[in-house]
Amino acid sequence: PGHVFEVTCATDCGTFTWADKSGNLPDIPVDSIIANPNVPQQVYAGTDFGLYFTNDITAATPIWYRFDSGLPHAMIWDMQIDRGATTLSVWTRSRGAYAWPLPTSAIPTPVLQILSITHWPNNHAVLICQGVPDMVNRVEASPDLAPTHWKTIGSPTADDNGNFTFEDPNPDGLATRFYRIAYP
Repeated sequence: PGHVFEVTCATDCGTFTWADKSGNLPDIPVDSIIANPNVPQQVYAGTDFGLYFTNDITAATPIWYRFDSGLPHAMIWDMQIDRGATTLSVWTRSRGAYAWPLPTSAIPTPVLQILSITHWPNNHAVLICQGVPDMVNRVEASPDLAPTHWKTIGSPTADDNGNFTFEDPNPDGLATRFYRIAYP
């Protein structure tokens, strides 16, 4: 289900089209949305569980990232940008208000990578990944790369250094197994 839509009007707005821009946003309500006037394709979405952003709302399927930087994972009730387009203020429900300097370029996005996969007897595997903890939702595995064969096999645990560990006991005993890290 979509939570963020773009409306495009014809010249006289007699007709219009809707485009789902929800991308990989979690299936949670979006309560407020605002575009960065300094970088118009950069959009912030205030949800029931925190703030998300995309650097390119113009993409057919935008990629959304959780914006943390000290912000609690609470309902974002409202957002505002000051007249000079220098500050983004975020208003939460019962957790206070926060403000950040508004970027004038794309926000660097987290990169997750699998650092190593160690196979033990009986095809038991340990994945060690590095990235941003709030971005990792689950680990999925597949015996091949067919879209319908990916199955969630668990959630990784994070340490304080941004490393994630996931142990796959591989109960199916598959000799070949592909892994991917899934985002919210």
